[in-house]
Amino acid sequence: MSTLEIRKLQSGAFKHVDSIDGEFFLGRFSFKNEFNIAFLVEAYGAKRRTYSIGDIAVYNYLGTVENFTNFTDLINRLVALNYTGIDTNNIINGFLSDDPTTYTSATLPLTGTEVAILNDGVNWVKITWNNIKAQLKTYFDTIYQAILVSGTNIKTINGTSILGSGDLVVSGGGGGDVTLIHKFTGSGTSVTNSPNFTAVHTYGVLIPANTVAVGDFVKFEAAFEKVSGGAVDFFHEVFINTINSLSGATIIAATAEAPNNRVFSKLERTLAVKSSSVTEIFHQGTQVASDYRSAATSGNKNIDWTTDKYIIFAVKLNGATDAIARLSSCLITKI
Repeated sequence: MSTLEIRKLQSGAFKHVDSIDGEFFLGRFSFKNEFNIAFLVEAYGAKRRTYSIGDIAVYNYLGTVENFTNFTDLINRLVALNYTGIDTNNIINGFLSDDPTTYTSATLPLTGTEVAILNDGVNWVKITWNNIKAQLKTYFDTIYQAILVSGTNIKTINGTSILGSGDLVVSGGGGGDVTLIHKFTGSGTSVTNSPNFTAVHTYGVLIPANTVAVGDFVKFEAAFEKVSGGAVDFFHEVFINTINSLSGATIIAATAEAPNNRVFSKLERTLAVKSSSVTEIFHQGTQVASDYRSAATSGNKNIDWTTDKYIIFAVKLNGATDAIARLSSCLITKI
């Protein structure tokens, strides 16, 4: 293998001296390095002799010989001398150091114009950070859901975006929000046979002061069960009071189940708070399960909802002495 001297002249041109071919000058050419071997390639493609790193010596104008132990240092020196065989706008194998500690850290965030170096399997090529982001987006768009944009790829509710954190409150049917006051799915106090249809307390619910206001609707639903006692008349009533007791309570609803073999019954009422002194309700004297019907008498009551109130559920029995009944469940809401 021959040796090569690269000599920079006063004019800035470079003369090459090969130990076999002698002196020569090149016009357009490239200095290449592949697999730890260097060679010169002329513009039309002619390839000259190959050289190992120890076969190459560099001379600056009027300088002494410079030898190198690796191609990185050699090429960096040639670039510093403005060697015409290296195009610094392109990447030549060996031009970049393989030691990452020789590079400064990039300034973050990246602006998009920074250049990275890639090998496409044949050549070294450059690509900007903007190009990389575009390629990544194209790829990830094929495997991940696109960013949600309200009204574009995800619907709104009544014109309101559902994106973001927190709770989404959905109002119902134009009638206002339904608020739960109380629900119960256990068993009320069991009531043993009460002769002469005397109402007996089975369950009471506290309605704290100002829970209900003028303009509200209050609805209660209740289920009652007869636990034992076959041929027993099975009635139930609902009262309102300032204490959890039937003493001094006002009846607001009643129903009766006949014949006496009934063991389960439900009752519902809706109260409309029309003013501070008028709460409209179906008349308690009409003993029916639901108030979705007509009555001959108004059942309006003067209820002060600004103070604590109890809604009390009661049962009435008459017949066999072993008869037992109680509340089975109840639900109280307001709108």
